[in-house]
Amino acid sequence: MSIQAGNYRIQNVGTGNYVDLADGSSAQDTKVQGFMDLNNLNQLVRHNEHKYWQFEKVGDNTWKILNAASGTYMLAPVHAINQGVVGGTPPDVFTLIDSDGSYQIKLVGEALVLYLGSSVNFTQIILQAADGGDNNQFWYLHPVTA
Repeated sequence: MSIQAGNYRIQNVGTGNYVDLADGSSAQDTKVQGFMDLNNLNQLVRHNEHKYWQFEKVGDNTWKILNAASGTYMLAPVHAINQGVVGGTPPDVFTLIDSDGSYQIKLVGEALVLYLGSSVNFTQIILQAADGGDNNQFWYLHPVTA
């Protein structure tokens, strides 16, 4: 699937959980976490926009990722292994590494990717070294239509 600018729900391949901004808060450094799919319409209605992420094209396969509810961007304050991903500003820029329909979401210019280590709700998404072999480093991007 070719990624276009727009809104997506981001699902972890390894755990099945979705990327969620804690409480949809616009506060700097709000935790970006995994949360299960409730398998109902509540995750698809406007008051659950904290589970929607807008991909804003920066350049050729480079993206800023904006939370639809809070208006804050996905970022890692410290670019190092095991460091947490949060919402805030200024945004980090990511590139998408395609792997037959799923993607590694990688910091531009670095060998670090988003990683969700557990299917337990509220587990923070962290950075890991890109290795291509761990499903917890891969993500499905599900387009959200109005």
